[in-house]
Amino acid sequence: MSGQVLSAREESDHWFTGSFPYERSCSEFYDEGDGGEEFGEWTDDPVLEPAKADALSWFKQHPTEVFYGRQIEVILEKRYFHWVTHKALRELTNEAAISSEVRKTQNGNPIRFYWWRGNRYPKRAVAKLLKEVEEHSRPDITRAIGGHAESVFGFAASRAGFNVIGPNVKSYRGKEWTISEHDFDWIFERDGIGWAVEIKNSWAYIDKTEMETKVWIAQYLGIRPLFIMRWAPKHYIQIIRRDGFALLYQDQYFPFGHTEAVERLKGLGLPVLATREVQPGVFERFVRWHEQLVKK
Repeated sequence: MSGQVLSAREESDHWFTGSFPYERSCSEFYDEGDGGEEFGEWTDDPVLEPAKADALSWFKQHPTEVFYGRQIEVILEKRYFHWVTHKALRELTNEAAISSEVRKTQNGNPIRFYWWRGNRYPKRAVAKLLKEVEEHSRPDITRAIGGHAESVFGFAASRAGFNVIGPNVKSYRGKEWTISEHDFDWIFERDGIGWAVEIKNSWAYIDKTEMETKVWIAQYLGIRPLFIMRWAPKHYIQIIRRDGFALLYQDQYFPFGHTEAVERLKGLGLPVLATREVQPGVFERFVRWHEQLVKK
C-alpha cells in the first residue's frame, strides 16, 4: 500500500458502491459512539455480505491477533467504505462469528476491539493495542501530523510555482467569511486561478458536513476548493469536483525521523509514511488539472 499512487481515473473508478445514508462522522481512532451499547439492527446494504465475508476471512488469517474498528476499516478501505466495514463488524459480532469488547481510553473515548472467536487469550493483546492507540492519539502527536502535511503540501505548491497564502485563511480578494470560525489551511494561487485548500492527513474520512460547508464557503469567496486527503469515498470526490479538485495520497504522512512509530503503525497494517516531502507524482496530478483549467 505504501507509496502507491492512483491516477485520476483510478481515483474515480477504484471503489465499491455503497449506500450513502449510512455515513457517520469518523473520529481518527475511536469507535463511532456506541459506548458499549447493544448493536442495533442494520438495514440491508448491497455490499454488506461481501464485506462481512472479507472481514471474517481477515480474522481467520490472523486468529491470535486483536484489532480495533478503525484499523479494520482502513485495512479494507480499497474495497469498502469505512461505514460498510463498520456495519459488517457489528453484524459479525451480533452473529457471534467474532468477539468484541469496548474499552475506554484515558480520556474517556470508547474504542471497540475485535478478534477471532477462537482466540483464547485476547485480554493482554487488547491492553497492548489500547496503549498503542493512546500513544498515537495524543494531542501533540495529532497536531504534529496535521501540521506536517500542511507544510509539505505548502512547499510542494510553492515549488510548482503557486503563490501560497496563509496559513488559516478566511478571506480572498476583498471577500471575507465571518459567519463562522471556519477557515482554510492555505490558498494556492497561479495563472489567475485561486484554490481554497483543506488538508486532511488522517485515517478517518473528513466529516461530510464539514466538507460540504467548506465547498460552500469557497464558492462564497469566489475561489475553487482543493481538498487534499489521504483517502475519501467516491461520492465525496464527486461533490468536490463539481467546482474543485480532490487529491488523494493514501499514506498518512509523519514527520521524518519518527521511524519507530511508523514501523509500529505499519505493523498494525495502517498506511503511514515518514517523509520530508510529498511523494513523487502526487501533487503533479493536481498541477495537471490546474493547467487544463488554464487552457480552457
